[in-house]
Amino acid sequence: MGEPAWSITKTSSVAPAAPVVPPPSIGALWVAHPINQSVIIHRIAGILPSVSPPSAPPILTPLVGRVSLLSQLEGSAARLVTLTGPPGVGKTRVALELFARRGERGAWIDLSAVRSEAELCARVADGLGLRPSWLEPVDLVDELGWAIEGRGETWIVLDEAEGCVDALRRVLPRWLALAPDTRALLTSRERLGVADEALFDVPPLETEDAVALLAARAGMDEDARGQLEPLAEALDGVPLALELAAARLTLLPPGAIAGRLPSLLDVLTARGGRASASLRDTLQSAWDALDARDQDALARCAVFAGRFSIEAAEAVLGEGALDALQRLRDRSLLARDGEALKLYAPIRGFLADQGSGDARERHARFFEARADQVGEDAIDELRAAHAYRPSRALALGLARILVRRGPPREALDVLAEHEGEEVERLRGRAHEILGHIEAAVRSYEAPGDLPALAAANLSRGRIEEARVRADEAVERAPDNVEARWARGFVAQAEGRLADAARDYAAARDRADGTRAARLRADIATVHLQQRRLDEAREGLEAAIAALDAKEAPVPLALAEGNLAILLQELGELDRAEALFERGVGRLREVGHLLFTAHLTAYAGMLAHERGEIDEAARRYELALGSLRRIGDARLIAVVGGAFGALECGRGRLEAARERFEEAQRNAEELGDPGSSRALALHRLHLRLAEGAGATLGETIDRLDDETTRRSDDARFALRLLRRALGHGAIVLSPEDHALTLPDGVAVDLRTRDILWRLVEAFASARLERPGAPLDVDTLIEAGWPGEKVLPGAAPNRVKVALSTLRKLGLRPWILRGEGGWFFDPSVPLRR
Repeated sequence: MGEPAWSITKTSSVAPAAPVVPPPSIGALWVAHPINQSVIIHRIAGILPSVSPPSAPPILTPLVGRVSLLSQLEGSAARLVTLTGPPGVGKTRVALELFARRGERGAWIDLSAVRSEAELCARVADGLGLRPSWLEPVDLVDELGWAIEGRGETWIVLDEAEGCVDALRRVLPRWLALAPDTRALLTSRERLGVADEALFDVPPLETEDAVALLAARAGMDEDARGQLEPLAEALDGVPLALELAAARLTLLPPGAIAGRLPSLLDVLTARGGRASASLRDTLQSAWDALDARDQDALARCAVFAGRFSIEAAEAVLGEGALDALQRLRDRSLLARDGEALKLYAPIRGFLADQGSGDARERHARFFEARADQVGEDAIDELRAAHAYRPSRALALGLARILVRRGPPREALDVLAEHEGEEVERLRGRAHEILGHIEAAVRSYEAPGDLPALAAANLSRGRIEEARVRADEAVERAPDNVEARWARGFVAQAEGRLADAARDYAAARDRADGTRAARLRADIATVHLQQRRLDEAREGLEAAIAALDAKEAPVPLALAEGNLAILLQELGELDRAEALFERGVGRLREVGHLLFTAHLTAYAGMLAHERGEIDEAARRYELALGSLRRIGDARLIAVVGGAFGALECGRGRLEAARERFEEAQRNAEELGDPGSSRALALHRLHLRLAEGAGATLGETIDRLDDETTRRSDDARFALRLLRRALGHGAIVLSPEDHALTLPDGVAVDLRTRDILWRLVEAFASARLERPGAPLDVDTLIEAGWPGEKVLPGAAPNRVKVALSTLRKLGLRPWILRGEGGWFFDPSVPLRR
C-alpha cells in the first residue's frame, strides 16, 4: 500500500543529484546551533522571509468530473507528480482542487512567465516567501534547496511549467534531494522525463461530465441537457472550450456554436484570478514554443478531419514523421485514441487555416488509393479529400459509406458527375432509401442488378415482377449471397415461409460479418411468422448484438423493430416501445424515409393496442404520408386498415370507410395473403360499429386460420377485433381473486389482497359509472380500508400499487383522466 499523496514523510523517493552536505561557510554555526539550522541557512545565504508570499488562485466554480483522477492522485505516494495534457484541458483546475484539499502546508507557484533557470529560482523563492540576495544562480539552487528543507513537511505546486522544462530538469531533482520532506506537483504540457517522475494524463471530460459542465455554466436545467451532447462531443470535452461555449449559449443554440470554433477561441475568460487570456492566446503560446519543423508537422496534422492512423500521418507529413509525431505527443498537442491519433477540437480550430496545399494533396492521394477499403470512421477524411480532389474513386468510396449511414442526398450529390455500373448501383440505393422507388428501379436497370430490382419492385407492390427478377438472379448466380437473399425476401412476402427460410439459410452459409448478422435477423423474422417465438427472439437478439450501429445502422434498426413486434405480441410493451423509438431514431439519422415510415407505422400499432388512440392516430398519419409518396402499396394497405379500425372505435365511420377504401385499392395490386387478411379483419370493425357484433363470432373463428397465424399484421388485427368484440373482455373471478385480461393473460391476485381490492373498486366503478375516475382518497379507502394513511404518503402508495398492476398486464386498460384513474369503458367487463 502506498502512502497517501501529499502526506509528507521523512522518506525520499528521489535519488540525490549529489551528496548532501551543509555549506562549509557555516559549518561552525551548524554544529553549535543544530536547532536553528534553517534560520542560519536563510540568514547566511541572504534569503530572508517575505511578509506575504503569493497565494493560489481562488476557486470560483465547483469542479465537474475528475473523480477517478483525483482519487488516483490522492492515492499516489510519488514525490514528483506531473499533470500533462493539451491546452485548456484543465490541468490547473485539477491541481487547484488538490491544493484546496492538501494546501495547509503547501505553496502555489505560477511559472507561466518563467523561461530561464535564474527566473525559475527567483520565482520559486518568491513563491515560498523568501527573498534571495547576492548569490550566483549555481549557488542559489542549493541554498533554495536548504531553505525548502527548512520548511519541514510541505509540498509545492509548480503551475504551467512547460516554458521552463529544461531548467526544471536540472534543478528540481536537486531540490527534492536536499529537502526529503518535500513533494512537488507540476502542471505542464510536457513531462520532465527525470527519474521517479509520476505522470498523470489529464484527459478531456467524458461526455456526461462535459454536458454537465455546459449546463451548469450556462444555467440550463436538466430538461435542456439532451441538446447539449452533440456540442460537448464536437468540442471533444475540453473544459476551457466548453466554458467559452457556455458563455455563448445565451445567444446561440448549441448546434450553431460547434461550427464557430475558430471565432470562439478569441472569447475572453478569467483564468483563476490571473489576467484574462483567450483560448487562442493559450494555443498561440504552445505554437510559438515549437520549432519550424514541428510547426509544419502540426499544421499538416490539421488536414485530418478526425482520427488518423500512423500510416496516414506518415503519408501526409513525409520524412521524419514518426519523430515529429512523438515530439508533438510529448508536448500534449497530439492525443492517442486507441491505435490512432487525433487533434482535440480547440487545437484543430486554431490550426484551421494552417494546412498547406502540399499536405492536402498528400492527404487526398492517400485516401484516394484506399477509398474502397476504409470504414465508416473515415467518412470525414473522404469528405475532405473529395472536396480537394473530386475524383471518381473518392466519390465511390464516400458514397458507399453514405448509403449505409446517410445522408443519402449527399451520396447523390457526390455521384452526380460520375457514371458506370457501380455508380448506378449506389445511386439506386440512395434513391431507394429516399423512397424514390421509380428512380431506384431506373438506376438498377442500368447495371442489371437483379437482386436490387427484386427488392425495389417488392417495395412498390409489384410482387410478381419481383419474383421474376429474384428467380433470374438465382439462375444466373446460384451461390450469390444477394441473389439467394432476394429470392428469400420475395418468398417471405408471398407467405412461402419454408422457401424463404431455405434461401436465407443458403445465403447466410455463404456470408460473413455484417451480412451474416443481417441474414440471421431475416431468418428470425420467418420464425416469428411461423410462431416459433423462442427461436425468433433468440435470433433477433443475437443479430442486434452482432450488428454495429455505425457500420450497419439500417439492418440494426430493422432487427430492433422486428424484435419490438415480437415483444408486443408477448405483452412486453414497454421494451417494445423502447426498441421502436431506438430503431426509428437510427433510421431518421440515416435519412431512410422508407424504413422510417415502416417502423413509425408499427409503433402506431403498438400505441393502438395499448389504447393510446391519439398517439396511434398521429403515428399512422405520419407513416401514411411517407408511404403514399414512396408508393409502398403493401404498407398503405396494412396501415390504412389499422387506421380504419381506429376510426371505427372513435365512432368516425365515414373516415373509417375512406381509410378502408384506400387500403383496399392498394391491397388489390398485391396478391399478398397476409396483408389482405389483416385488412379483412380490420374491416369487420365497421360491421361491429354498425351493430352486427352478435353475428361476427363465427366469422372471426373462421378467419383464425393458418393464413392469419403466419402474418404478424393479421394477428395484430385479430387481437384488436377480439378486444372490440368482447372476446377480449376483462373477466373477474371473485372466488379465486383472479382475472383474465382481454388478451387472454390470467392474473392471479390470491396473495395480493390490496391489488385485488383495487381491481374490484375499478370494476364496480366501470359497471356503475363507465369512465368515472377514482381519485387517490377513494383508492386508499378501497385498498387499505380502515388504515390511517398520512396525506403525504397516500399518492405514493397508490402510484406504487397502480404501477404493479400495470406490470402485471393491466397497463392498456387502466386509464388516467382528470381527477383519477378508471378501467377503459370501451372494453367489456364481466364478473
